[in-house]
Amino acid sequence: MAVLKKWRAWKKPADEIVRSHDGDEKVRQELERSPVMTSSTETKGQYEAALKEVILELDIEAKYEALRLEIPRVSAGEENWVRRRVKKKRLQPDVYPPDFIATSLLVGGKQVIFEPHSGVNHDYLERMSRLREIRGNLFYFIVIKSDLDDASHAFVQLDVKGEHGKYVDELWHMPKIRLESKRAYNQEDYGQWKRMIKAELQELMQKRADGAIKERRAEAMVRARRL
Repeated sequence: MAVLKKWRAWKKPADEIVRSHDGDEKVRQELERSPVMTSSTETKGQYEAALKEVILELDIEAKYEALRLEIPRVSAGEENWVRRRVKKKRLQPDVYPPDFIATSLLVGGKQVIFEPHSGVNHDYLERMSRLREIRGNLFYFIVIKSDLDDASHAFVQLDVKGEHGKYVDELWHMPKIRLESKRAYNQEDYGQWKRMIKAELQELMQKRADGAIKERRAEAMVRARRL
């Protein structure tokens, strides 16, 4: 019962879902009325906890799971008959709450969405690609994939391409934070992950202007070798 009550408290009413056909102003309004993340904001898992600490240490204003964005079930390039079939089945909307939206950090004029995960697959990146098709004018999408056994192999990809176009703006390949037990993280891994993410974030903050993004792309692989 307690779990159900917690889920109901988190779940916003259906009319607060930002539909795929809603304009940018609807997105801004929903984001504006969401609370700013603080040290007391509850997150899930070691990667979200570590990223929250780094964001706060760098005095970046951010919001956690502040929106419920509908993701189109088909990409813009697919045929209309596919859309009619999806509509006929009356499927529930594919709703996605971004983990972190850095409202004070703009890259090329766009607020940055950070998605930290232990691993990501093709289906997840495809969902991000469909969301990026309709919200890419507002948000810069960065996915942090933490599944490497060796930290020296960490690297950063920019403009990650998929079969039908770009998946995300950046994909950061990071080392794992190992669990010592169900409730305890390996502190050495945790600290190392934070230092690496902090260095990347500081670099991003320096190269966030339109003219500097090309420079960041050119330096990405060289910098990755120094992570």
